[in-house]
Amino acid sequence: MPEEQRLGVAAAALGGKHQYRFGEPDPQFVRIDPKSIKAQRVREFGGPWLGLELVKKLGIDALLNQATELGREEVPWPLMSLVLVLSRLCDPSSELYIAEHSFERSAVPDLLGVPATKVNDDRLYRALDHLLPHKETLERHIKKRMGELFKIDYDLFLYDVTSTYFEGMCEGN
Repeated sequence: MPEEQRLGVAAAALGGKHQYRFGEPDPQFVRIDPKSIKAQRVREFGGPWLGLELVKKLGIDALLNQATELGREEVPWPLMSLVLVLSRLCDPSSELYIAEHSFERSAVPDLLGVPATKVNDDRLYRALDHLLPHKETLERHIKKRMGELFKIDYDLFLYDVTSTYFEGMCEGN
């Protein structure tokens, strides 16, 4: 095996002068049969993780926790709201599609600790109902934080989260 492959791409790029944090590694090579490998519970991770980090940086999570009333629900409304935010950010689609398809295929359940069995279209629509009274507060907060974080001055910030859509053959059109 060539020295570049043994040391790894990072070390080869640095001319073999890579500094390791915990000392020089002692490589151990193992033969793997690629046919015996299978992927299970594959999740889309990058987008949801980045979205959650943005939500935290913008303070949306704290605002939702502060503004939304807690009840006896198993999954609190602020958390269901985050399910909507992250799902719509990564895969803009209807609540029905989120509940039946995209939520379980993403890392959102793992990142938020919300089991897929607790997310359905009815809960997502009800989360929208809980968000509606806080719409203006959320809009002002996001506009302010976006301006602070990215040093931008603007009058209008749009992101369409329309929850109505139509499907069909459109034969009558």
